[in-house]
Amino acid sequence: MYIQLQTLSMILFLGISLTYCNPLEKKAENNSDLLFLALASSSSSSRTNIECPPKTLPSDVNLANEIVSAPGSSSREFGDPSKAINGICGSGENSGSLDIYELETTGVGASLILSWKDKRVLNVSGVDFIVFENAFRNQGATTYFVEPIVVDLSEDNVNYCGFTPSFAGGGTATQNREDWRNFAGLTPVLYNMSSNPIPVSNLFDNAVKQTSGSSFFMGTSGGDGFDLDSTDFGSGCTVGQRDAIRTNGFVYIRMRSSQSQGFVAPLAVFRQSADIDGVIAKSTTTR
Repeated sequence: MYIQLQTLSMILFLGISLTYCNPLEKKAENNSDLLFLALASSSSSSRTNIECPPKTLPSDVNLANEIVSAPGSSSREFGDPSKAINGICGSGENSGSLDIYELETTGVGASLILSWKDKRVLNVSGVDFIVFENAFRNQGATTYFVEPIVVDLSEDNVNYCGFTPSFAGGGTATQNREDWRNFAGLTPVLYNMSSNPIPVSNLFDNAVKQTSGSSFFMGTSGGDGFDLDSTDFGSGCTVGQRDAIRTNGFVYIRMRSSQSQGFVAPLAVFRQSADIDGVIAKSTTTR
């Protein structure tokens, strides 16, 4: 039954996405969308009946827990930004979570800014933070339904430094993660605070660096990792601002849909939108 539901969900997913002539246009909610959501929910619940997010979050996990700016917040389906700070609820390699905040494709609603209340994220060895989105693998393939996100960091919520995102696929979107360099939204989320409670000491294990980029596909937890010491960190800011973040850490993380920053729309993903599940830092300190 699980396999049948998952296969049917994938078929509907592709059918819904590919029937839209303009991939940059926000899609209207309809009966097909609702059926997709019902099937996705059934698929997830067939794997586990454990509630996620849990009522009590693990205290040793440095989860971004403060909404600074969410101009796309609304009563629409997936329009609640609290879903981006209430815990990580990944559904594994082949399925997406429903406990997410969906960015708009373009406009002011295409951005979300989070922080760690009263704390700053430090630059330590290796990957410094992980962005958990909602990508998942094509069944029986090595390609992914990616929903690329541009990631920027700031100390003051005014000056932001990014990771030099670039798309290597020309004018046509692809599902090859290596074509989307230094984006989040590329790797399925394996970490689930209820059904797959990975110890905090292992969350950052088995990071695989992109061949042509500087972000990381996280092997144990899933999600996409970023290192402040990466050579591609520092776009959109001065060298001094970049070095200050490397030295002092950062306070704010801004996540924006790739389309809003002029990149091609992702291929065949549900409503062409990026979905934020949460962000976890390796190390923080009081600010």
